[in-house]
Amino acid sequence: MGRPVKEGLDYMQLDCGFWDHKKARLFRAMFPKGQRLSASMLLVLVWMRIYAGKGYYIEWDEDERLLCCEDYDVELEFLDRVIECAVERGLFDRSRLAEKGVLTSEEITVRWANSKDKRFSGGLCTDIGIVPGFTGVVHGTIDIGQWISAQRREEKRNGENDSPRDNSDKPKHTQKRPKCPKCGREIIGDFCDNPDCLYSPSEGEAS
Repeated sequence: MGRPVKEGLDYMQLDCGFWDHKKARLFRAMFPKGQRLSASMLLVLVWMRIYAGKGYYIEWDEDERLLCCEDYDVELEFLDRVIECAVERGLFDRSRLAEKGVLTSEEITVRWANSKDKRFSGGLCTDIGIVPGFTGVVHGTIDIGQWISAQRREEKRNGENDSPRDNSDKPKHTQKRPKCPKCGREIIGDFCDNPDCLYSPSEGEAS
């Protein structure tokens, strides 16, 4: 009998500059001073829950909310407020929560997919995860190994030659990272690469 597929991760990436990013600062600013550190820690714990479980999303129903309260010793009202503020600041995708009842984001999806080995036999559901550049895939499951290989080929290609070229042989599901219309820097996941820029690709305008 084969080993079950492990969807989650044993560790997650957290940028050292996250605390100073404007979205994170504005998220904290939505809480009174005595709650700001607790709110940020609870947000990180929810991220850990996502990465360790399904990997790139979590079903956010009443049972999951109650389990979070029990695990982290917090009141349900405070947990709901943290998630509400995180959604408002683009740290979770609003449409996925409203339509699918899950917490996820483009950045969470990309970080999870990049952390999986090409030998990972599972896939990524495009109806739940938010996959940048897969314009040819509307519904279904993406093979993680193929996606990682395509991303690496694209990064290598872009690194070797930045001059204009014929892209007819480029995989349809890979694209260069979009540019921020506000400052011109790259958009990575749910954030503009410029920590001082408030542009949110999920909202289409500055927060």
